[in-house]
Amino acid sequence: MGAPSSWRIVTNNEERFVLEDVGDYSYQLTITNNVEDVLSQLRHMIKDKRFFYYDSDGELTEVLHKDGKFLGFKE
Repeated sequence: MGAPSSWRIVTNNEERFVLEDVGDYSYQLTITNNVEDVLSQLRHMIKDKRFFYYDSDGELTEVLHKDGKFLGFKE
């Protein structure tokens, strides 16, 4: 297991919350591999917003969640 994810907030508005994965993946976990912890850290900021992140390959991914609980990745 690696060090916690490193990320930055890209967008935080009424509808969307977007992060960008900015870690050093040689020793840190990506958001993808640490999504439950990231959600728990940001639960108070995300609330009922749609939550997206740019992964380590620059792909935009939506995370499905309810009350800060991870439900899956949107296909």
